[in-house]
Amino acid sequence: MSYSIFDQEDLNSGLGSNLPLHRYAWLELEKGMWHFLTNLFSSTGESTRRWPDRKRALEELTSEGWKVVYPYPGKMAKKQPRDRACGYGLMWIDR
Repeated sequence: MSYSIFDQEDLNSGLGSNLPLHRYAWLELEKGMWHFLTNLFSSTGESTRRWPDRKRALEELTSEGWKVVYPYPGKMAKKQPRDRACGYGLMWIDR
């Protein structure tokens, strides 16, 4: 299996102006706070938005047009172990 790293801005600049622009983000839980990240390789310390409540974070983000693409892990327990990553993959489409 191989992975490639791409720059979202370079990818979108080559697209025609008639196509919708997709943006991706992540909402991750760390130490009791939900962090909004727009770069896959960012740490939660680099997040510019944080919420103590998952429901509030998702409500705000969905009201802005973000859609939940997938939760990770696939089925989230009410109480996640501290060392296990959990969160949501998000997508926003500009039409």
